[in-house]
Amino acid sequence: GPADAAASTKFWADRGCTSFKMYMHATRADLAAVVQEAHQRHLKVTGHLCAITYREAAETGIDNLEHGFMASSDFVAGKAADACDYPAARQALQRLPLGSPAMTDLIKLLISKNVALTSTLPVFEPYTGREVVLGGGLDALMPELQAR
Repeated sequence: GPADAAASTKFWADRGCTSFKMYMHATRADLAAVVQEAHQRHLKVTGHLCAITYREAAETGIDNLEHGFMASSDFVAGKAADACDYPAARQALQRLPLGSPAMTDLIKLLISKNVALTSTLPVFEPYTGREVVLGGGLDALMPELQAR
């Protein structure tokens, strides 16, 4: 819970960690505790979220969001608070019309709160059907990795 999240943040900050990453099933209370503990030390908080919407995270004070909008659960109709339904989040994003006012409003909020968005495009490269390691570089990998 939030007390453990704050204690963990303090523990690692005291040992030199300079940033913290929240993951998919973290709650709004967990994020608030980590943000408070980190920001009082001028440290940053990022997140690969799902249970927390990007809007909720921005309003809580997160500094960065990972993996572009693909991890955003903001557009799931009837989303339960602090609950992650990753397939529903992906489907809701895919159904969102281009130029959607909801997306535009979210982008404006992120900008107004100075929340950075990290796109991790190489993560999706294996799904494109293109050569993953250019110029035959795949041959340099061990056989177990080549098979993947």
